[in-house]
Amino acid sequence: MVINMYCQLHESTDKRRKYIISNESNKIIGYLVVEKYGDTWNIELMKIVSQYQRQGDGSILLNYALDDLKGVTQMVSVCAVTKEGRNFFAKHGFVNGQKMI
Repeated sequence: MVINMYCQLHESTDKRRKYIISNESNKIIGYLVVEKYGDTWNIELMKIVSQYQRQGDGSILLNYALDDLKGVTQMVSVCAVTKEGRNFFAKHGFVNGQKMI
């Protein structure tokens, strides 16, 4: 069974944005928070509920946020601590924790 995922910008200020992803039952299964530092937006937090990990939902959420940020910045950065996190962001084009969008 294919479950549709829905992303949205949940909260927004000049310095902070929070994105959420929910399933077709409207249950929030993950979030991503970015904060602005100078001209760069930094991914501060990203979490997908464990039962939804490794199914593409994190990629859907990240791509949604990056598309939204294209209108306000050219650079997004992240400090991924775990090997899995570094691999995930590298797979999405982040080099040394940064990505031009």
